[in-house]
Amino acid sequence: MTSLPPAPGRHARHLRFRAGYALAVFAAALGGGPSPAFAQNPLSIELNKLEDQPEACRAYLVLKNETGTRFDVLTLDLVVFDTKGGISKRLALEAAPLPVGKTRVKLVDIRDVTCGQIGRILFNGVLACKDDTLSERDCAAAIVPSSRLAVPFDK
Repeated sequence: MTSLPPAPGRHARHLRFRAGYALAVFAAALGGGPSPAFAQNPLSIELNKLEDQPEACRAYLVLKNETGTRFDVLTLDLVVFDTKGGISKRLALEAAPLPVGKTRVKLVDIRDVTCGQIGRILFNGVLACKDDTLSERDCAAAIVPSSRLAVPFDK
C-alpha cells in the first residue's frame, strides 16, 4: 500500500492560492482569444501551390490583408512536417510590406525537401510584427491559414 503525502500546511496552501490567483490575473490580462474584429477582418494566408524545384519545394502563399492595418514588418514562423508527422523544417517568412486591402503572393523555397515529402505546414506564430495599431500577439490572432491543396496549412 502506498502512503499519501501529508496534507499541505496553511502556508503552502496560501502560496498555491496566490500563485493560482496571479496566473488567473495574467491570463485575463492576455485575453481569452482573438479579437472579435479579427473574425471579420482577418489576414488570410492560403497555401495555394507546391512546385518541385531542383533542390527545394517551392510553396506559393496567397496573403490577403483585410485587417484594416498596413503591416510594415511581418515575419511568420512556419513549421513543415513530413508525411509521417515528423518535423522536417522550420522557416521564417518575411511577409511584409502588406498594404491594407491588398492581396500578395509570397514564394517560399523549402530547401532539401521535395513537395511529395510535405505532409503539413503549421503556422507556428509571429516572430516580428510592426504596424500602427497591433501588438505581436494581436498579429498572430489576425492570421487565418488555409490550404487549397491536400497538404493542410493550419494553426
